[in-house]
Amino acid sequence: MNLQTLKKMYKDLKSETGSFTKLSPEILQKDPRRLTVFRILLNMKQIEAKRKLTPSICDYETGRYTKIQRKKAIEIVEKIKREIDKIELNEELLEKNYKNLNGFREEMLKKGLNALSPEKKTEVIQKIREGVINNINKRFTEEKDGKSEKFFLTDQEKKIATILNANKIVFKQNYYLKNINVDFVFFNENIPKGFLMATEIKTKRYSTKNLLIERIALRGFRLKKYFPNLKSIVFVSIEYLTPSQSKLLEEAYDVVLINDFSSITKLF
Repeated sequence: MNLQTLKKMYKDLKSETGSFTKLSPEILQKDPRRLTVFRILLNMKQIEAKRKLTPSICDYETGRYTKIQRKKAIEIVEKIKREIDKIELNEELLEKNYKNLNGFREEMLKKGLNALSPEKKTEVIQKIREGVINNINKRFTEEKDGKSEKFFLTDQEKKIATILNANKIVFKQNYYLKNINVDFVFFNENIPKGFLMATEIKTKRYSTKNLLIERIALRGFRLKKYFPNLKSIVFVSIEYLTPSQSKLLEEAYDVVLINDFSSITKLF
């Protein structure tokens, strides 16, 4: 499903459910493909959605299964309700997650190609150029001055990248450390020396805000466990941070930056 179709389906769902406040099994029975919208909003890859929502997620999303039994729809909707209560839903989140998830798919494609023999790799690349996969790549990357730029970067990430490039700090974006997607990883002679997680929290609901802070902290704790020697940094754009929330982030990361990331260049 392309982004344009996904956005239209999102708007229809938002209208029918009172901005997702009244979810019913009928919304899935009307069109099971709508599961795609919820999966993307929840930032789930299909393999994760198979565990958390339904094993038949791929069949519903592709239209192979055009009907869904009411009992099954009720079960899935209840699971969705529990998950979306944790996040603030909006079209911006939908687009960001869509591009992020498809960017992950593109990375897996590259890894698969690198595992092939040179002859087979050439053959596959030629087929890709002639087919759908090539179109997917074009939607999410473009070449500028010989550098590949990812469309799914947020404005905040682009600003940080601009500062890092201006100060000639070597880094990679959306880099995986121990299967954890990290916003920025800093390198010294191809060896990771630190990382930065960046996020923007706009919600005013305390419960949602607190949950997002806890999620950011959890990622920091996990990365510290696996990579204790790397300098860990978190940048949060937020209207207000409580003392307990600040303390949690300080325990999870070596450096906490709030609303101002200009000092990041002094850390390396």
